[in-house]
Amino acid sequence: MERLFFIVIKMSIVSLYCIGFVLFVRLFLKKAPKIYSYLLWMIVFIRLICPVVLESPVSLVPSAVTGMERTFYTEQQAGLGNREGQADFGGQGPEKENALPYEEQVLKGKDYAKKGSDTNTNLSLGKWEALGRIGAGIWILGMLPLIGYFGWSLIGIKRKLAEAKKLSEALHERRKGECASIYVSEQIKTAFVFGFMKPEIYLPKGMKQEELEYVIRHEQIHVRRWDYRIRIMAFLIVCIHWFNPFVWLSYLLMGRDMEMSCDERVLKEMGPEIKKAYSNSLLSLAVCDKSLGKIPIAFGEQDIRNRILNVLSYKKAKTGITLFGMILCVAVAAGLLTNQRDKKETVEAIAEEDKKDTMEAGEEEHQQKEAVAKKWAEAFSLRNGNELYNLSWDKEAFLQWELVESVNNGKEYSFGWSSPWPWSEDYGIVIKDDMADIYYYAVTSKPSVNVWKEAVELVRQEDGSYLVNHQELNMYDEIKTKEEFEQAYSVGESYLYYGEEQQFFTEGVAYQLALGNQQEMYSPYLEPDTSAVAMLYLSGGNVEVKEKKEKEALVSYTFSDGSVIEIPMYQIQNLVQLAEEESNGEEQSSRMISLWVPWK
Repeated sequence: MERLFFIVIKMSIVSLYCIGFVLFVRLFLKKAPKIYSYLLWMIVFIRLICPVVLESPVSLVPSAVTGMERTFYTEQQAGLGNREGQADFGGQGPEKENALPYEEQVLKGKDYAKKGSDTNTNLSLGKWEALGRIGAGIWILGMLPLIGYFGWSLIGIKRKLAEAKKLSEALHERRKGECASIYVSEQIKTAFVFGFMKPEIYLPKGMKQEELEYVIRHEQIHVRRWDYRIRIMAFLIVCIHWFNPFVWLSYLLMGRDMEMSCDERVLKEMGPEIKKAYSNSLLSLAVCDKSLGKIPIAFGEQDIRNRILNVLSYKKAKTGITLFGMILCVAVAAGLLTNQRDKKETVEAIAEEDKKDTMEAGEEEHQQKEAVAKKWAEAFSLRNGNELYNLSWDKEAFLQWELVESVNNGKEYSFGWSSPWPWSEDYGIVIKDDMADIYYYAVTSKPSVNVWKEAVELVRQEDGSYLVNHQELNMYDEIKTKEEFEQAYSVGESYLYYGEEQQFFTEGVAYQLALGNQQEMYSPYLEPDTSAVAMLYLSGGNVEVKEKKEKEALVSYTFSDGSVIEIPMYQIQNLVQLAEEESNGEEQSSRMISLWVPWK
């Protein structure tokens, strides 16, 4: 029932545009026969009852309107979309079409973060389910009384007409093809057509002969055009869209145009000389028969004043005006009964667009998670204990962390130590669902980087904001298995150096080696195998050089459990210039120091 309710809402949204368009077009049909205005309203009611229409390049319904129509469906399906993450370290990721596999993205140092929208999914889905149930209930409660009243009124009319007597065939001319029988009843005060499958014309008793002729012709035209069926179906459509006041307006205007077009048809068939007598007939039957209820089915109930004015001012329409009205109706029908063709015409393309809409629906919540995770990582890197405390969800647990120390009588908090420690802004964040893995890269004076991985929970607050709940911190300072290696170096730039950073570390090491200082600390970087072990914190296994060229080498490392990794190494040459006081009495000397670093 909720789905049906949303379908009705979608059709009602589009109908608002169609109704406004028809009201505008009717301004150009003031001098045209009213049959064309009547036909325009039929277009509106067809649109109100058809949930699916064809696509056409000549559609007059803007894509923005149909886009609003689809919003309900898109948001209702928000919980079925993006459950797959996508890496983002700082928000500068590649386009989806050109996206590399996740492992390649992170090892190349791209800035991606794992996006997950399960929380947003549940909230969005629950919101629309609740709205659907409430809305559907109100919709049914409003529709059933109207349909019940309509049915009860028809039953009441049927009972009143039970004793009606059939009018003699001699009293009226039966046109070829006419099948509606004519009855006279003392229980009614005006004429109308009653019945759906088998229409019958009912007249009040005591009508003058002249009036009888006009009224019968009027009702016969209604029968020929199936107006009695159109009126019933239109009212049922109004019952479905009872909450839309513009649909009620359309129903009233359609009824008026229906009656005026029927009046004009009578004058066309019987001649314009009957205008005055026909107007008198309208006036004499201008009653509101309460016994018929509020359902406008009677001859003299629809806007008598304007109908009489229309009859008195009736002139046979010129051919040009008639042709203009016909062309305009055909054009409006083609334009309003179709939607603009979607730019993506395949089922796969439409599904892809819906998925994109779903991802966008969860983007705002993901951005909130990413923002608080970045604040936490930044405060961690800067050793800002006060900021970390403010961002913590479980503040008591935070104070128990061994990295935290309370100072200034518990008013402030110090955090961390001096070295090794992560550099500011040198971190990667992977978000999935309500969890985030933050990768820090701790550095010292050595050219190696120690990877730290912190797992945190992102806890949503009542106001929609997020706080952080620290879970655990792993420092990969001794990597003894292939699994630990892949965990440590799966994200970000970890052990890779580029540009200024590479020059800073390698030149510093080369300078110390040229001076002969700290040989034990820096000499491992002179060979590819020992450099790989030192720089990547490998422990407990065996290393060997499998292949070595002029400036490139491939190192194989076998862990104690038998698992093997291969590490490409690259040789960097540094020309170190030593001053006189640094070169054992020589004026100046130059030394070439070659270092090996891991490279991807």
